[in-house]
Amino acid sequence: MKFLLHRFVGRNLNAAMSKSQILFVTLALLSPLVCGVCQQRIFAEPPAVPCDSLRAIQFHKICGSTKSGAIFDLGRAGAFDEFWATCSSVLFNGQLHRMWYSSVYDNRMGYGGIGLATSKDGVHWKLANDGKPVLRVGQPCAFDDGQVLAPEVLYDGGVYRMWYTGSRIDWHKSGVCFYRVGLAVSEDGIHWQRAAGGNPV
Repeated sequence: MKFLLHRFVGRNLNAAMSKSQILFVTLALLSPLVCGVCQQRIFAEPPAVPCDSLRAIQFHKICGSTKSGAIFDLGRAGAFDEFWATCSSVLFNGQLHRMWYSSVYDNRMGYGGIGLATSKDGVHWKLANDGKPVLRVGQPCAFDDGQVLAPEVLYDGGVYRMWYTGSRIDWHKSGVCFYRVGLAVSEDGIHWQRAAGGNPV
């Protein structure tokens, strides 16, 4: 290390530098070595999964009980999910599946929202909240006053948190809709309050 310090500051090491300066330079020279070890430990590649194991994974499509064969179909005529039922987020607590899902993407087709359905087996679903959306569009002039969709829900044991996409009711003249992400919280998964003052996160 003294050889490295001499090369770094010259032969008159003690005359040129104080003890604190020598310590600083020593740490500076050691840091790449230490960081290299840390990077190997922290950023090490995860163990590779054998290709044979991946090939062994198979998925089978399950035919649902709806007319279309889906496990969850569109809502009744006039309902908020009459045109779309998509972008689901499902949580399972060991006894019950809860699925939050989107209705329409395009607010020019009418106001949609985010709905909730429950199931014991993940195949046969019942609408919750009397078939009404659990999260509706925001107040006028809010970032999500045109549409709310694509929920992603997590539960930490006490609070449900839903990140969702919101869009304005006013579209750009080019025909492009403005999408941003909002956050809502709930204790039961049905009654939601917007976080961050209703602003996008």
